[in-house]
Amino acid sequence: MSFITLEIRVLFSEQHNLSAEPTDLEFALQTLNWSIATTVLMWWEIKNNDNLIRGIRRLMSAITLIALLIGGGFASNVFFQKVDIGPLIIFNLQFLQFLIPACLYAAKAYMAYCAGRKRSLKIYGIFAFVVFWFWISVEIHHAYYPNGGYSDPISDWEGYMYSLFWLLYAVVILTLGLYVRIDKIRMAGLGMLAIVVLKVFIIDMSTLEGLARALSFMGLGTALIGIGYLYQRIKVIDNSIPVVNE
Repeated sequence: MSFITLEIRVLFSEQHNLSAEPTDLEFALQTLNWSIATTVLMWWEIKNNDNLIRGIRRLMSAITLIALLIGGGFASNVFFQKVDIGPLIIFNLQFLQFLIPACLYAAKAYMAYCAGRKRSLKIYGIFAFVVFWFWISVEIHHAYYPNGGYSDPISDWEGYMYSLFWLLYAVVILTLGLYVRIDKIRMAGLGMLAIVVLKVFIIDMSTLEGLARALSFMGLGTALIGIGYLYQRIKVIDNSIPVVNE
């Protein structure tokens, strides 16, 4: 891992040497490199029940989180400053900064669940939930401002897209929680749904106009009806299986 870290430093820094200023791409790749390393360490730690590896993994996880928050993540995206993340939707710098780390956090949460580690499951599950939600949001903003535009006002349709994709995210999480019978995933989906409801009634009602406003309310109503139907169907079909409270 140290070799890969140094290689990324040389290849993607501004002057391609160890003392050069880092670029946004280098921060993203370093964060990704360390995220992958912590995932592998967690797998090895669980497999061998190694306390030394556990300590190393925790230290590296803390460093990776700092890199995600400061260097390659929240402080370097289209919401907070003008960043050239690439012209494509999804496959751009934010893909490396957020989506892949979110998937790795989800993988670590799953490993913690299988190993019966409730504390690690909760921590990594929260990280996966928040980072993936943030990635959805920055991709929507990037779709409307591909060349930056972090200080520009949010249009009606951009505001509607936040409601739409947050709602879809809530439905996916809630459906997954109901399907696998894991209470905390289901509660995360309900929490996301509550955020969407508040956004629609507090923000969309006062800021959106015309068709965007109507679609926001129609989409929310349809989703709530569908979720209620899905919940009842799963409850009837699989009522004999207890909910897993992990």
